[in-house]
Amino acid sequence: MKISAVGCCLIDYLYADCDYQDTEFQSLLSTNTGDGGLIQGGLVFAEDLEVFAGKPFSELIDTLSRGKHPATNLGGPAIISLIHVSQVMHNLPVSCSFFGIIGKDHDGTLIKEYIGKTDVEAAFLELGTHPTPTTYVLGDRHALGGKGERSFINVIGAAGELTSHEIPNELFNTDLFVLGGTALLPALHEELELLLTRAKRAGAMTIVGTIFDFKNEKKNLIKYTKREIPDFLNDVICV
Repeated sequence: MKISAVGCCLIDYLYADCDYQDTEFQSLLSTNTGDGGLIQGGLVFAEDLEVFAGKPFSELIDTLSRGKHPATNLGGPAIISLIHVSQVMHNLPVSCSFFGIIGKDHDGTLIKEYIGKTDVEAAFLELGTHPTPTTYVLGDRHALGGKGERSFINVIGAAGELTSHEIPNELFNTDLFVLGGTALLPALHEELELLLTRAKRAGAMTIVGTIFDFKNEKKNLIKYTKREIPDFLNDVICV
């Protein structure tokens, strides 16, 4: 059996000791949906946060992390799910292949090193013009009454440049074709129908692993006022 996957693959930078009550964190919190500010427990794009704060992201993350050095790990729903499958089915005749995109930088090298320790066969389009995709994870173990919470800042980088044209034809010649977290690869995300059609025509079963589509939420954002809410919903909203 052959399993192929395309989609989100990135480096996670993990900051475990953030304080959501810090003045710096509070000052960067979103006040209106889609304004680019931090979302406690949610994700915002670094480019939008820069506009919201009027500061470069490198300065913002240094402030939010209090200058602490982060832990790193491999992230992204496409590659992680594929690695999990390869681990669970390691004693069966199953091959797992992944195709993604990275920058020609340290993070790109790190991704290849992480995956190189697994049974997944991975190939990448490498761009020298864009950084490797990364997500900065701000964790506060004391948030939510001690339950803990994580907030995310995503740097799309090279992931914004991947389209269906770069995906090798042989990747579609598979038993199972998986698309994971494509909302963090905007150009590819717009071609889901094309990708699924190609896989189906090749005889593959398809799976789409979704994440929240933050880009399209912002693109299609409708700001309602109290007067614009239908009367029949008032009772529900006010409860």
